[in-house]
Amino acid sequence: MKRSPLAFCLAGLLAGCAGPVDLWYKPGVPRGASSSLLLQCRVAASQQVPVSTQYATTPVQVIPGRTVCRNAGNVTKCYQSGGYVTGGETYSFDANAPLRDNVVMQCMNVQGYQAVRLRRCEDKDLKGGVRDYTVLPPLQPNACVVERGEGYFIVVNPTGPG
Repeated sequence: MKRSPLAFCLAGLLAGCAGPVDLWYKPGVPRGASSSLLLQCRVAASQQVPVSTQYATTPVQVIPGRTVCRNAGNVTKCYQSGGYVTGGETYSFDANAPLRDNVVMQCMNVQGYQAVRLRRCEDKDLKGGVRDYTVLPPLQPNACVVERGEGYFIVVNPTGPG
């Protein structure tokens, strides 16, 4: 995951180009502070909650074939269609990943950060311009984000209705 000078996106939660953006946010801190703290929290979580690789198999499902018959005059023609098996694939997963994510969240929360989901700004939100800043501003109810490069977001508090 890319580190943002403004805030650090939650692991796995950055949703597509048009969707909302999930960030760790704490008003009043320097805009690069969350990325270094998040790294520290992740390292601590990985030490406290080790990987527990588990294996599982998807359920096997047998879809029976079917016989379809059609009458054409005095002749009946039948044919077999379908019939297949799905599933049975083996996969691995880390059973401790959710617990490790909770430890990271707790670590960030203890430091005063909160996970926020902000919408992406629309043209109407940018009428007052986009101000850069060195300290994260308080979030207004209609706050949104503008992406200024891969993983770099600027929070905008639109001045008009939004």
